[in-house]
Amino acid sequence: MLGKMMKYDLMFGAKKYAFMAALTAALLLIAVATSRLESQLIMGLAIFFAVIATIIYSVMYVVISVRHLSTQLCSNESYLNYNLPASPHTLVLSKLICIFLWGIVTLLLITFFWAVGIGGIALANSEMSLREAWGEMVNAMRMIGMNDNDVRSIISMISWTGLTTSLMSLSLLGFCVSLCNVPFLKERGIGVVTGVVGFFAIQFGISYAIGEIGTFIANRFFDTAALDISYAIRASTTYLSIAYMVAAIGFYFLTVYTVDKHRFIG
Repeated sequence: MLGKMMKYDLMFGAKKYAFMAALTAALLLIAVATSRLESQLIMGLAIFFAVIATIIYSVMYVVISVRHLSTQLCSNESYLNYNLPASPHTLVLSKLICIFLWGIVTLLLITFFWAVGIGGIALANSEMSLREAWGEMVNAMRMIGMNDNDVRSIISMISWTGLTTSLMSLSLLGFCVSLCNVPFLKERGIGVVTGVVGFFAIQFGISYAIGEIGTFIANRFFDTAALDISYAIRASTTYLSIAYMVAAIGFYFLTVYTVDKHRFIG
C-alpha cells in the first residue's frame, strides 16, 4: 500500500513541483546565458538571477510541501485518504518520503547550477581547470595541517549531518503542520502561529541541546586537544547523525499520533 500511496503523492506533487522547477530553470538559463558575455555588469546580473532562482525555488518548495501535507492530512479533502485501507503510518510516511525526494531534486538542481554554472564562470575568468582548482584547495588545506583523510572526513560529515538534519526538519515540518490544525488551537486562532513558531523554536532548541550534550561528552570523556583530526570529525559525524535521526524518528511518531487523533478535521 505504501508504494501505491507514494505513486499518488508523486503524481499529485509533480504538477506543482514541475512548475516550480520550470520557473527556476528559466532563471538559471538566463544566468548562464548572460554570464558568457564579457561584462562585469552582466556577470553581476547572472549571479543576481542565480540568487533569485535559488531563493524562489527554496521558498516555493517549502510552501508547496506545507500545502501538500495540510491538504492531504488535515483538511476536508483528507477524508478520502482516511477511507483507504492504509494505516496512519503509511499515510504520513508516503507524504514525507515524496517531499524528501522532491527535496533531493531541489538540492541537486541548485547545487548543479552553483557548482557548474557560477563555479564555471569563476574558473573561466581565472583560466583554471576544475582539477587545478581542487588541487589548489587541497594544498591550502594541507598548509593548515590537514591531510586527505581529513578532507574526506569533512565531506562525509557535511553529507551525513546534512542528510540527517534534513530528515529531522522534514519530520518536524510534518508535526508542525499537523499541530496547526489541532482543533483546540485552531478554534482559538493560534494554530498557525503555534506551528510556525514551534517549527523554528523546536528546531533551534534541538540543535542547541545536541550541541551542548556533544560538548559535554567530548570534554568529559575525551582529551580533545590530543585527538586526531580525522578521528574527531568521524566521532562528531557519528554522534550528530545518530542524534538528529533519533529526533527525526521522534517527530515522525508525534506526527502520526497527531494526525491519527485529529483526523477528518478541516
